[in-house]
Amino acid sequence: MSQMLIGVAGLVRSAAVRDALIWSQAIQASMSYTVAGLAKLAGPDWRSEKALLGVLRTHTYGSPVVWRQASRCPRIVRIVSMGMLAFECLFPFAYLPIAWVPRLFIGVAVAFHGLNAGVMGLGRFLPSFMSLHPAVLYTSAANTHRPSRLFPLLAAGAFTAAVGVITCQRIAADARLRKRDRSRKTLGLEDGRQLVLDRPGDAGRGVVVLVGGLGTQMDEFDSLKGALAAIDIMAVTYRRPVGRAAPTGLLDAHARDLVRLVDAIRSESSEPVVLLGYSLGAEIVRRAIDDVSNSVHGVLALDPSHPGEFVRSDRKAATVPSITESLRIFRMATAARLGALLDAPPWIQSIAEEHRRNALDEYRSARTWRSVWVEWNAARLTLVDESPPRPSVVPVRVVAAGRTVAGDPMQAIMYNELARTTATDERPVAVIPGVGHDDVLQEDRAVRVVVDVIVDLLFKGSSGARREAS
Repeated sequence: MSQMLIGVAGLVRSAAVRDALIWSQAIQASMSYTVAGLAKLAGPDWRSEKALLGVLRTHTYGSPVVWRQASRCPRIVRIVSMGMLAFECLFPFAYLPIAWVPRLFIGVAVAFHGLNAGVMGLGRFLPSFMSLHPAVLYTSAANTHRPSRLFPLLAAGAFTAAVGVITCQRIAADARLRKRDRSRKTLGLEDGRQLVLDRPGDAGRGVVVLVGGLGTQMDEFDSLKGALAAIDIMAVTYRRPVGRAAPTGLLDAHARDLVRLVDAIRSESSEPVVLLGYSLGAEIVRRAIDDVSNSVHGVLALDPSHPGEFVRSDRKAATVPSITESLRIFRMATAARLGALLDAPPWIQSIAEEHRRNALDEYRSARTWRSVWVEWNAARLTLVDESPPRPSVVPVRVVAAGRTVAGDPMQAIMYNELARTTATDERPVAVIPGVGHDDVLQEDRAVRVVVDVIVDLLFKGSSGARREAS
């Protein structure tokens, strides 16, 4: 795009249009550096050596040789990181009315991208950003090329148009979500809130209640719901309302909502019920299990959260600051109606095509990220219980993503604790090799394992009930 606009600038005869086009690229260059610097500045890891060392250690952007040398000199790495932040955040100072200042910034930028190309393999960044540098030199205060009077009007018009398009997209997306929610069943709660339910098909051999994790959407269960429907098992998913309880009591409030949901299902159907809790949803199920023990046949904890994971696992605890900062930015951006600029997550492609637009609308909505922010704060304050999980009165099966267990040995220990909460029906943890936490709902082999465990729980519970009745 930069080459095209600069090329057009070279072809037009109007000096005003030419200057406006070149200024647009100069502003793009300044924003690229400045916004990147300010975004890094918001996170504490970039203000120390942690983030840079972490990047150098990754398989995609790292270098074993450079990382080994850098890890021995953390002070130097911290200085390099702070220097990078200073360069990016202060890039607008390239417009000081001193001839050598813009050339200094451009020289540092070329060296910066050259270093990234050599160490991190970001070779495309070097020519891409260098295509913007001539526009910065052309428009800098050391030169005399000022924008014409037409430029502020063009800039204001473009900005207004962009805001209008984004606003219209958000209004249309919210309308589509409201229409979809009206077509789904709702369960009223005592405090006036409503649970939005998705209940495809009729109960045949049983019912599975799908309790998602942090930010999990109804549509993310599409692959699993399809596999269950193929064997005549109904799945019920629901969107948890944004919590009104204090953070330390929010998960218990969600558990009470789950109890009401199970009671409503049992009032309509006599088929056996299994609860599936994915990630944080497993902790919500665990907190509800005593109150629904007479209504459910079993629990499947899918790559679950552990009630003490943030004090038991150093790896989990280390991720808290960076996740908190990222979610704060997402919440603020979507609240400012900038959700339309979010890229579609990879799981969108795995769901039915007719559901993708609504799923993407929900992913980009402020409501979703407000709920995620509230639940994250509840999780990080609540999942600090150092005592082992309390026993369960119903069978519990644990299915784990292989990459989760491989990346943190403590995770395997905590999963085994959850699997042993049913002393009379203890089963080993089922580990799915090569599957990550975010893919366990969509991967075909993971879905097959989950369906097999659900069928086992339903069949065991159903046969047990028949024996008691006879």
